[in-house]
Amino acid sequence: SVQLYTPNATNAQKWIVTLNADGQMGYATFRSKANDQYLDVVGAGTAAGTHVDVYDGNATDAQKFRLDANSWDLDKWFYLRPKVNENLALDCIGAGTVDGTGIQVYDGNGTDAQKWCFVYAGEPNTYYIINLTSCKALDVVGGGV
Repeated sequence: SVQLYTPNATNAQKWIVTLNADGQMGYATFRSKANDQYLDVVGAGTAAGTHVDVYDGNATDAQKFRLDANSWDLDKWFYLRPKVNENLALDCIGAGTVDGTGIQVYDGNGTDAQKWCFVYAGEPNTYYIINLTSCKALDVVGGGV
């Protein structure tokens, strides 16, 4: 699964970002450098509270996210809206900020728990995905093994 975790520069926190992976404007996929699996809405769930995990690449809408820029700080903080239901956003469960906080999709509510930025990780198309509230990285639990 995925969680928030203190930035540590490991592959568990590096994501290879592919923009417009399906030829549609505004969508991206996020592949973990640790295990080559993709950020994925579990079961292609469309309900608020559906967990987010990593899963083998399958080109489904559960693995496509639209980068929705915040109007107050364009090109810095984004909502990541799953293609399966763009009324939802990638969200830290319970607005948690501690290591191990789980990740879900939840009704878009404009809170900082749903705001993310991309920090270049020193390799082509590879980024750390950092949460605004906690300044912690999106991390594959157990390093992806």
